[in-house]
Amino acid sequence: MSNPPPYTPPPPGDNDPPPGGYSAPPPGGGGYGAKPATNGIAIAALIVGIISFLFALIPVIGWASVPFAIGAIALGIAGMSRAKKVNVGRGMALGGVITGVLALLVSIAYVIIVVVFADDAENKLDDVVCQADETALGIAVESFQSAEQRDPESEAELVEEGYLPSESETYDFSISGDEVNVTAQDGGGC
Repeated sequence: MSNPPPYTPPPPGDNDPPPGGYSAPPPGGGGYGAKPATNGIAIAALIVGIISFLFALIPVIGWASVPFAIGAIALGIAGMSRAKKVNVGRGMALGGVITGVLALLVSIAYVIIVVVFADDAENKLDDVVCQADETALGIAVESFQSAEQRDPESEAELVEEGYLPSESETYDFSISGDEVNVTAQDGGGC
């Protein structure tokens, strides 16, 4: 067997590839091809939209998602505009707009529900206070009559004698015969 000839470098300016099978990169870059286009605005719109929607579903504090929902809608619109230029991200941008709108709708629904229930609860509380005030005044008059063997002259006398803690701001009373009539004051709320 004979020995292979020794390696001799090619003359300068030769365009043959270097030994080992590797070639020089082509002029103007190369490598793995062009970087794919992305739409970061659309991605941000989708992320903010999803987070705002999930946050909106939390009772009591879901209303705080409104600024994020508005941000998701704005980012989604900007992302769709960018998608026209780079042909990428239209679906993500649209998803951001949709989840942002859904978050707004959920937050608005919560606000409406809270306002309706709060108003209803306030009316029921007023009714309970009025009924309690009416009952207390009637009981105080009857207790006074039973203990003092006479009719009270005024509500102030009932308070002075300790039959009532304070004068009623919602009811007045009148006595006709053996009957105590408790009537609502004008503008008293009952």
